[in-house]
Amino acid sequence: MKRLGLSILFALLLLLLLAACNDEQADEDTTPPPVPTLAQRATTGEAAADETGATATKLVISEVLVGAPGNNNLEFIELYNPTTQAVDLRGWTLLYQPPNQEPIELFRWSRRADIPGLGHYLLAREGEPIGALGDDFFTTGLFKRGGLQLLNRDGEVVDRVGWDEATADFFSGSPVAVAEDGQSYERKPGGPGGNGQDTQDNAADFSAATPTPQNSGDTPAPLPEGFLEISLTNPATVTPGTEFEFTVTISNESGQDATDLLIAVPIHAEFTVVDAPAGADIKADRVEYTIVELADGASASQTITIATPFTYFSTTLPGYYVEANGLRSYGPVGQIALEGGSLPIASARGLDGATVTVEGVVTMDTGGFFAGGGTKFYIEDDSGGIQVYCPTGAVDDVQIGDRVQITGYIEIYRTSLELIPCNEPDDVIVLEAGADPTPQVIALPDANEAILLQGELVTVQGTLTRLDEFSFSYEMDLVDENGRTIFIYLDKLTEVDVESLEVGQQYEFSGIFEQWDGNFRLMPRRQADLVAQHEPVVELRLTAPFSAPAGSNIDYSYRATNYTGEPLADVTFTFAPLSPDGVEESWTIPVLEPDATAVMTYSLTLAAELSGTVTIPTPLASSLPAEQLALPADHTVFIGAGVPIWALQGSGLESPYNRATVTTYGVVT
Repeated sequence: MKRLGLSILFALLLLLLLAACNDEQADEDTTPPPVPTLAQRATTGEAAADETGATATKLVISEVLVGAPGNNNLEFIELYNPTTQAVDLRGWTLLYQPPNQEPIELFRWSRRADIPGLGHYLLAREGEPIGALGDDFFTTGLFKRGGLQLLNRDGEVVDRVGWDEATADFFSGSPVAVAEDGQSYERKPGGPGGNGQDTQDNAADFSAATPTPQNSGDTPAPLPEGFLEISLTNPATVTPGTEFEFTVTISNESGQDATDLLIAVPIHAEFTVVDAPAGADIKADRVEYTIVELADGASASQTITIATPFTYFSTTLPGYYVEANGLRSYGPVGQIALEGGSLPIASARGLDGATVTVEGVVTMDTGGFFAGGGTKFYIEDDSGGIQVYCPTGAVDDVQIGDRVQITGYIEIYRTSLELIPCNEPDDVIVLEAGADPTPQVIALPDANEAILLQGELVTVQGTLTRLDEFSFSYEMDLVDENGRTIFIYLDKLTEVDVESLEVGQQYEFSGIFEQWDGNFRLMPRRQADLVAQHEPVVELRLTAPFSAPAGSNIDYSYRATNYTGEPLADVTFTFAPLSPDGVEESWTIPVLEPDATAVMTYSLTLAAELSGTVTIPTPLASSLPAEQLALPADHTVFIGAGVPIWALQGSGLESPYNRATVTTYGVVT
């Protein structure tokens, strides 16, 4: 009996211990807390993950579509905010775990992006018609197997969703079962109840569903009381470089008057606010203004005037809202595209790869510059210039001065900017013929200035320090008074004659300023682009043969050109005799007009026994003062079969006969 009593006592103690354990376990596994009221939710904001409740108290991934029959790229990812306070996603990240690969950053929010309280946020696959406007877009494709992690700006995992055979750490509980093709994975309960179920088990919290993408402008779920409506009206398309208006309309159907309304409208970074409602606060990325009171059943509209840049793009317009009585209401996501019209050439040049339309005046016609099997020419407007390259060669009849419109795409080839027509010759339209454009006179530019002048018609001045001939071109250096050098590339297809050019002479060269393989060059187009520069003097030039046989007759001439800008009368030159028994020669020019030239030619018979050289002299004297004269050096004529080799070589780095046609003689070695 004693043992039986002890046994009963022991059993009672054991039951008490088990009951205590069960009570402790019950404290750990309590039933999910009730859904917070709107007032309670409003305090949660961007709360940390609560992994014990069945209703989310933080942002969650609410729906995922990973393709559809016939279009594997039809994809989107939707987020849901179960709190009543908007959350700025700036700094948040969405990671994607593809099968058998390392996780990748699918999307990172780099600028402000609001997900409304009790609202959604939609990331759409770029370029895909998912049935709703995306708040933003991603480009990486999703696989039939995979998982997502949503990280806040501190790098903490806020939510994770995996489907099919997802990798560990990229699902909660168990992955979602495979859905049929075309179905999405949607978090429960869905519809007007929102998407806030979160038992930390993806398999239980998600179900296969017909895709219903929702963005930040869709109606909150569930719909709170006192909700105001806001809408944004704008043109669907706008011509670049023009202005348009946003019309913001607030409607109050809440059943009560609203006071102290705050309206906020994000402004795209490329847009400029020109005008806004009175008292508006124009911030860097948005316009904010207030309405003192809006009666129940009333509406109010204001406009914001926007200036657009000279570029092409399209963008969605999410994130605008009205806030009143502690409740923020977001409007439907809008859309706008900048398209049509003609861009300034300077703006088009910065759109590498983009298709653009520009208008300009032709500064270099086809045929003068080598272009392989195609043709090329240059155009310019008030903002800049650019090369037009036509690969097929179908465009070959534009002329300097023509005003043209061209639609094509921008491409960089060997650091040269090209505008390539989309369709030749249809996308090159001659609007009208016109006069030759006037080059822009510039100082020789430094590197920073040069890039801005690329493709433009310019004029530069300097001293010619080098002139070399190659198979298909002439190459020269022009140096200005500050020591800066510009490379001159003269294509022989231009048929420009360089015989009159002299190293050491001052010139004014015009042409297209271009870049090739990282080096800048000036490319003259025609003979008129090479102009010698002269001091305000009378320039006298002496022309005579370099060699002549003894006993022959030679002609030599003096050419006087008046660069003083004034007419001159009775200009006289006196020349020393060519032989000891000769007499002085005198040449008088009765009238020498500005830029006019007079020529005097003399003949000389060389004695049969003459050898060595004969010197044809510069003038001994002139009626003009020395400061008004530019005289030539004495000219040496070699008597015999030609110019000796030693004379051709000269004593300097360059032959004194450079680019001259001479006869010489010697023994072949």
